[in-house]
Amino acid sequence: QIIVQPTNSRPQHLLLLYKRLFEDGWRLEEECIEFMDQRWYITSSFVLKKEEEEGVFLLPGDYLSSKKKEKDEQFKIYKEYVKHHVAWMKENLQQRTLHKDTNRHKFEED
Repeated sequence: QIIVQPTNSRPQHLLLLYKRLFEDGWRLEEECIEFMDQRWYITSSFVLKKEEEEGVFLLPGDYLSSKKKEKDEQFKIYKEYVKHHVAWMKENLQQRTLHKDTNRHKFEED
């Protein structure tokens, strides 16, 4: 069993970690999420797949979102995590688009 709590809980970083562990023969067994001091902490447990077990690749949060009845408080925290990161990604995309437009206008003026 491997238990991890990455220091960076951004979805793209978790996805890379989960993908690598899955490719190396591990499957997600459980996830827990906490929000403390303005940060999310996701703790994930992985177990080695049995030889005959194909396994299904689970994305970060799949376990949390599928267990919402059993882990009601965990699910609420997870929903806030998703909401925060969706807003952050939208803002980041808008800033990049604005930056590209600004640079394009500068180029066209020259």
